[in-house]
Amino acid sequence: MRYASLIPLLALSAAVIAVGTSHSVAQTSAPVVTCKDLVIPLGNLPADTVLNFTLTPTNLVQQCQSSSGSSLTLVSPKVGMTVNPKPNSQQSIPFTVQDSNGNQATANVVVTRK
Repeated sequence: MRYASLIPLLALSAAVIAVGTSHSVAQTSAPVVTCKDLVIPLGNLPADTVLNFTLTPTNLVQQCQSSSGSSLTLVSPKVGMTVNPKPNSQQSIPFTVQDSNGNQATANVVVTRK
């Protein structure tokens, strides 16, 4: 009989722990990293014009933000990218950025040449 009186107390304790745990999870949200495409339209250029330009990691990271305000680094490509658009073409090159918590986002550099 003495043990039977402990069962409701144990059940109540388990319910309080479960409610506390779910409440804690509900209020915790993971930081989010978002990036927007970097669109580079190149106007009418003579067909024999050779274009080569480099986008540094800083150029790419500036397209992104972290909801937690943590610092961002370029994951891929590791060193930025060199773009050599051909006449009458469009290139789309993906890049990935990561925050200090390991959250990542991917966007594209889109270069259009007429």
